[in-house]
Amino acid sequence: NFGLAYGMSKFKLSADLDISVKEAENMIETYFNTFPRIRTFLFGLAKYALLHGYSQSFPPFLRRRYYPNIDQYDQATIDAHLSGIVFKPGLGRIERQAKNQPIQGAGSDLIKLAMWLVYKYIRAHNLQDKVSILLNVHDQLTTDAEPDFAEEWAIKLDALMCEAALQVIP
Repeated sequence: NFGLAYGMSKFKLSADLDISVKEAENMIETYFNTFPRIRTFLFGLAKYALLHGYSQSFPPFLRRRYYPNIDQYDQATIDAHLSGIVFKPGLGRIERQAKNQPIQGAGSDLIKLAMWLVYKYIRAHNLQDKVSILLNVHDQLTTDAEPDFAEEWAIKLDALMCEAALQVIP
């Protein structure tokens, strides 16, 4: 699922799953036929990056990733690549990165905002002796709470995470 969403080729899927290239190709087609809006969304992200030279995370942050190597391609080559007439590996790389960046960027924005909300809540409610933020890895925020406060904290942490998500993914 993740690989397909980020532009995994039939060759990579075939190797990863130890199936034929034809089976992998059919699996990819089935996936995108089942979820056509995902195909449209991802193609739109890739096309935007090729036409504008950057991709960006979602509102409200809109962090940009620029693709300086796009300058080596003229508009006719980009148009031919987008229409499927020719395939340029460098443009394919930009397409894959452009599909990935907004999704990964949104996750990054969300977890940073969640950490800030949790930190502010702990300070505002003088809970430093009951709760501490231990670490975050990708989209996971790990905290530690005193046993007598753990259940209450789990509910509040969930609410704070949801609050962050609603600001990033309305």
